[in-house]
Parts: sequence; C-alpha cells; structure tokens
Amino acid sequence: MDVMSGITKIATVETSTAIWEYDLALPSNQVLGGLLDVISAIRTLAIKIQASGQCIVYFEHVQTKCSITTPLTIPLHSNIHWGTMDGMLGCSYHLCQPIDLFVCSADELFGPIKTIQPPGQPVKNIPWMAFIFKASDLEYVNNTCSIISDANNIQHIFSHKDQATLWCVIPAFEELQTSWEVKLDVLHYMLYKDAIQQGLMKIGKYYNKFNDKPVYVLALILHPYHKLAYIKMAWGGLEEQQKEHEAGKFNAKDWYDEALQIIEKTMEEYWNSEHQAAAKHSHGTAMTAANENNNTPESEFNCYHCELLKQERHKDGGGWKAELQCYISDLPTDVSKDTDIVQWWGDHATLYPTLT
Repeated sequence: MDVMSGITKIATVETSTAIWEYDLALPSNQVLGGLLDVISAIRTLAIKIQASGQCIVYFEHVQTKCSITTPLTIPLHSNIHWGTMDGMLGCSYHLCQPIDLFVCSADELFGPIKTIQPPGQPVKNIPWMAFIFKASDLEYVNNTCSIISDANNIQHIFSHKDQATLWCVIPAFEELQTSWEVKLDVLHYMLYKDAIQQGLMKIGKYYNKFNDKPVYVLALILHPYHKLAYIKMAWGGLEEQQKEHEAGKFNAKDWYDEALQIIEKTMEEYWNSEHQAAAKHSHGTAMTAANENNNTPESEFNCYHCELLKQERHKDGGGWKAELQCYISDLPTDVSKDTDIVQWWGDHATLYPTLT
C-alpha cells in the first residue's frame, strides 16, 4: 500500500545521501540526519549484522548483557510485505539498548561497517558508530511501526485455515481507515501525513467498489453477531439519511434499507428457484398419477391442490420473508465475532433453510 512505499522511499533516499556525503571531519560523525533515514539505517544494520557469523554471536552476547535471555534476530524488511516491515521496526525498537552497545564496540572488533569511494574522492570508511541512534530516532521508529502495525494486524484477520473470513472485509477496512484517520490529526504523526493520506486514498478506492459487490454485504449480514445491526451502526439508516438531506446532501442513502434490499432480493431469488423446481416435480408427480387414474375427479383435485400450495407459498413473498424477519430480529446471546459461523449455520439450517 502507498503508506509503506512512501515511507521506505523517503528513508532510502535520505540514508543513501547521508552515507555518500558522510564527512569524517565532522564532530558528530553520523549518517543519521534525523527524520525517516533511521528506517533505512536500521535495515542496513540488520543486514550487516546478519552477514557475519562473528557479528551474530556478538549481538546475541550483548542481548544477554541486557537481560534478554532468548536472543532475537532483527527480521529483514523485503520492501513488499507489511509483516516484514512491522517485524523489523518492532524488534529494533525492542532491542534499542543492545543495538547501541553493539554499535559502540563494533568498530574495534570488526572494522568499519562500509567502505565507499565517491567519484574523484578518497576512500571513506563508514564506522559502525555513525549509526548510533538518538532518542528522537527511536521515536520515529516507534511511530512508523505503529502506522505499519495497523495494516499488518488487519491483514492477519484473513489468514485463517478453518474459518470463513469474507464477512471480515468491511469491518477490517473501516477499522484500518479509522486508525489512520485518527493518526492524521495527531501532532507526532505530521511527518507521515502525506503517506497516510495516500494510504487512505487507496483504502477509499477499494472500499467504494463494495457498492458493486453485494457479496461482501451479504457475508456480513449472514454473520449472526453482526447481521444488519452493524450496517445501521456503521453506515446509518433512515434517521441518518434525513440528517444528511437537511444538511444539503441529497444523494445520501438509507444504508440499512439498501442492505436489507440486497438480502431480500437474494433470498427471493433463492426461494423462487427452489420452489419452482419443487413445484415442477410435484406437478409432474400429480400428472403421472392423474394419467394412471384416467383423470378421475380425485386426480384432478390433486393437481388443483398442488396449484393452491404453490400460490400460498408465494403469497406476500412466501415463507422467506418470515424467515428473514425471524433471523434479523433474533439477537442470540451465545454468539460473538469469533463464533464459528460454519458450525453455527449447520446448527440452524432447519430454522433458516433459505438463508442456509
């Protein structure tokens, strides 16, 4: 998503520039100039540490000196996956003290972290100490990790082997959108404002596509914990529509009614197709019986009775409306968002045959 690409692009450019412009004569002798260059610097450190067996052993040693009994390895961000960025930043923030101890002694033990030679200039040895992190650097790490974690946590909602997760899509999009909208107005996230706005635009792009994909609304309604109540709470109903109209937004919709129409249309289609097949089978059976009985009054009544049943089933929408009303109005106390909905519908197939 654009948030991650925006952050990593800035970080990489800033750090690359800082390394090439590194001046050994400066008293500070740091490649870090502040802001997001710390993100790329962390990735550089992680790569360099893991490239040497001696560095790995020593990094584990300094972790034990910091009371970390089980040494950790900083995950390498792949520039693609939310999880790798989240893991790299979260682990680095947790290991900030061991990283400082490692960097402070690494030059004496292992030599410079990198050797470069800019065109027309002498060779430069970039020391490990140039990557020392200040408190402000670590704050950027923590803030970036918080933004990335919002998306990574949502992504994991859909990683389930045994449960249906299609119903999660709408709530997940809204949760991520809300999290980033809140951060957009928080002062210490101002540095990331453009990246967050790009991410929100991407969310909006795909969120608006739900209007053409009723299956996501159906999946949410068919979760016994959410039903239509979630739609009313999150999107609004008639009352909210009236307020929008009063405010001059005449295109505002009653989203509760829109969702209700989707489930009603779908149920009616299922109901009609099912009972047309049943009526055809029943009529064929009755006609066979009538032919066998040489069209006696009793056999003719059998055909007439089948027709009456068919008309009754379709009267006022037939039984599907009553079934839907029963489902919507019932608020079971034994369900939650973690309920196994496949099992739940298996247990309630008799009560809600059309919905099932």
